[in-house]
Amino acid sequence: MDHDPAQVFLIAALAAVGLAILVPLIIFLRNRLFFFDWPPLYEWQQGRRQLHRIDQGRVIWATYRRHPASRATLADAQLAYARYRQASAQRALDRRRPGRRVAAAALFGVLAAGSAAIAATNSQQRIAFIWAAAAYASSALGQLVEGPRTLKR
Repeated sequence: MDHDPAQVFLIAALAAVGLAILVPLIIFLRNRLFFFDWPPLYEWQQGRRQLHRIDQGRVIWATYRRHPASRATLADAQLAYARYRQASAQRALDRRRPGRRVAAAALFGVLAAGSAAIAATNSQQRIAFIWAAAAYASSALGQLVEGPRTLKR
């Protein structure tokens, strides 16, 4: 059977698009399923079930304001909520990956190289392209070096 190159290209493109959609979807679903199997969340859910809605709001409000809960009966739920918030913040820090920073640095590097190549030619906008290349290069370096958010921690 003789296949047309256009058909082969179309099948390959559809397979690539299918994989590009399916892989992130599987990763999202895996993360979503394992999110609920987490001891700090389970502890907060157990403490929350025993409270009325208004008391749940008081516990959350008191925790955000760093005050003890208004009644002694809410103290266990507030402790569970505080542990849950701390664990979720730590989990967010642990899950940080440098992928976006590296991709942005690569993009800025390509733009800097392109601007430098255009500046190397004898054009009337040479100064503008030199400044653009310098700006892109500094942006690429800024993406790779940790920013001021790290200094706060």
